[in-house]
Amino acid sequence: MRLFYEEPSVRTMLFVDYWNLQVTLQKEDGKLAGLADAGLRAHRFAIDWFGLGPKLTALAAEHATPTPGTPLPLAFQESRIYTSTDATNAKFRHWATNSLGRQPGVRVHCLDRRPKQNPDCPHCYDQMNTCPNCKQAITATQEKGVDTLLVTDLLRLGLDGSYDVALLVSQDSDMAPAAEHLGTKGIKVIHVGIKHYGNGVASRCWAGFDLLPHRTAIQRI
Repeated sequence: MRLFYEEPSVRTMLFVDYWNLQVTLQKEDGKLAGLADAGLRAHRFAIDWFGLGPKLTALAAEHATPTPGTPLPLAFQESRIYTSTDATNAKFRHWATNSLGRQPGVRVHCLDRRPKQNPDCPHCYDQMNTCPNCKQAITATQEKGVDTLLVTDLLRLGLDGSYDVALLVSQDSDMAPAAEHLGTKGIKVIHVGIKHYGNGVASRCWAGFDLLPHRTAIQRI
């Protein structure tokens, strides 16, 4: 019987929680640059979203292999990117769906963010509609359906044989049961983590690696 890493080509599909990756990566990159407070909040890390799939596949082949020095024979097939935006950000939606989403081998799902109730003051319990620091109005929104859609596609496409290996780019522990279930069916999930985030899901995956030390490989120059 041929071992997994001896196969000539393993169809690999990428499942990415867009904001989870973007926000976590730029936060940790900023910390490594010595930034804090306002400087850290303003810091941005430009990800090469158009080339992300092949680049992450190459990183996983090298750093998630169970046999050091023998890369996994991962063959990039498709990136599936799950994101969200509010109704006022038409520019981001257009970029995500009409620029990124029309690239070969890339599928983008951009969902609507829904308004949610602003937080209550922990002392007087009144709703906080204005930031006590900058005095700007608070308009809270929340993602609805991004995680559900990602995990549904991860399971559906894995169980119907659309891929051999999934690269899961999310630090959300809600992904853990799906990764574990796929493993019981012989379908391998590789977790693409960032530092200590996502330990809960990583422990249920077949393999994983920390993207942070290799982040420049996916940086847009």
